[in-house]
Amino acid sequence: MKIVLLQENLRSALASVGKAVPSKPQLSVLSSILLRATESGLELAATDLYFGIRTTVLAEVEETGALLIPGKLFLESIQSLSAGKITLETDKTVLKISSANTKLQLNGQTSEDFPAFPTKDGLEYVMPLTQLEEIDQFVRFSVGTDPTRQVLTALLFNFQDQQLQVVGTDGFRLSVLQQSLTSPLEAQRFLIPARVISEVVRIMGQEKVENATLFLSHDMKQVSFALGQTEVFVRLIEGDYPPFEKIMPADFLIQASWDGEEFAAQLKLAMIFARETSNIIKFEVGTETLTLSATSTLQGNFTGTMPLALHKGEPSLIAFNARYLMDFITNVKPQQIWFGMNESLKPALLRPDGKTQFTYVVMPFRVNDGG
Repeated sequence: MKIVLLQENLRSALASVGKAVPSKPQLSVLSSILLRATESGLELAATDLYFGIRTTVLAEVEETGALLIPGKLFLESIQSLSAGKITLETDKTVLKISSANTKLQLNGQTSEDFPAFPTKDGLEYVMPLTQLEEIDQFVRFSVGTDPTRQVLTALLFNFQDQQLQVVGTDGFRLSVLQQSLTSPLEAQRFLIPARVISEVVRIMGQEKVENATLFLSHDMKQVSFALGQTEVFVRLIEGDYPPFEKIMPADFLIQASWDGEEFAAQLKLAMIFARETSNIIKFEVGTETLTLSATSTLQGNFTGTMPLALHKGEPSLIAFNARYLMDFITNVKPQQIWFGMNESLKPALLRPDGKTQFTYVVMPFRVNDGG
């Protein structure tokens, strides 16, 4: 293999492919990046057997060939080089890297043991970047992070004829987003690791790709995304997703709305005083005002009020983990918030006012009326 290409192009491609190199690989070969020079350029690939990325970089190919190179070492080496033309050349299992004023040699291994990437087959659907960005913004933040509960680290994709429903939950809060499909699809439900969607969105933005083609293979239990010069492969997560429909209230006895920016400011102050109590803050929905309060035995107390519009119901008290509310504010960025609740221990709902296709449900905490 012998090729000439731009350092900045290779560095950019490695920034994506490197995300698929596991820090603790099941097999030693998985800590490597596959380099394959073909007539169309330099192909780079990495996988942990559950998540993989393959991309192609433009290059002047003088000699084709393939080699496995330690991923972290290769990434750090390329990042350390100056921008401009570099040459990659193999001598058996040694990769020689040379630029205008630098020469490196990295020990690699033959490519035969690197796992083959699956073929793309099954259901095919084109997803615009705007659709994936909305999923990443409105649903991604609600998923869990506990690796022992894999189902909760996934996004549920539920295709229903002309609609796509995407759901994320960690067991304490729930995001549900309804999107219209550009073309009808037969009913499909599957679980995709949430981090994959964020990576797909990032790559599409980097490569200025407007549409991704999703391929679903139930037989192979995998989904892949074709993104211009890059492909992302991921194994579906198996398991029973929580019956989220059962906790979503059909109606609300109390309904109100208020300003999102002012709410964010009050919430930030309340969180300072809620640290000792696991971030629990009280909400008092009045006829004309919303009162937020938090108590700290060491620091003191906080009480903040702001105007609200009470559309239905009587004044009520409820308590939440403020972090779940701040996640909603930070990610969704609502200008005006619509709020619905029933009883103090029943799930409550928040959404940007007017965006009925999105639902954010939060489980409350028990209110201590004495404090």
